[in-house]
Amino acid sequence: RGGFAPHPQHPAHILSTLSAVQLLVLLGRADLLATGGEFPAEGIAAYIASLRLDDGSFRARGEGACEGDARFVYSALCTLVLLRAVAECPPPPNCDLAGTVAWLLRCQNLDGGFGCRPDGECESHAGHTFCCLGSLALVRALGDGAPEALPFGGL
Repeated sequence: RGGFAPHPQHPAHILSTLSAVQLLVLLGRADLLATGGEFPAEGIAAYIASLRLDDGSFRARGEGACEGDARFVYSALCTLVLLRAVAECPPPPNCDLAGTVAWLLRCQNLDGGFGCRPDGECESHAGHTFCCLGSLALVRALGDGAPEALPFGGL
C-alpha cells in the first residue's frame, strides 16, 4: 500500500500519488500524512521507493510497468520533497539518489535539451527538459550557483 490510485478499481500510480499528496498539502490537511495519520508519509515514501528501478529511474506503477521515464522521476522526487517538508519524512534508505542523478544527466541530448530516457533514446522536448532540470533542482544537483528549488530545500 502507500500509493494512491486514480480510481478505486485501478492500481496505485505515481502520478495520482503525487496529486493526492499535493491536494492534501494545498487543502491544509498535511496532518493526515503524519505518523499515525490516515495516509502516513512513511508508507507513501516506501511506495515511491518501491517504484525505483535499478538504473536509477522510476516507473509509473508496480505491476506490469518496467520502463523508467523522466516524468515519473520528477513525480517521485516531488512527492518525496513534499513529504519531507510537511511530515519530516526522510527519503527511504533504499532510494539511492546518486543513481537517479546519473540517470537524469544521461537524458541530456547533443542539442542540450533532455529526452524522456537516457542515451539519446528520445528526442529533446520542452516537457522532458523541465522534468529533468526540475528533478535535478529538487535534489540540488544542478551545480554551484543553482537557484534553490523550494523554500524548504531539497532532499
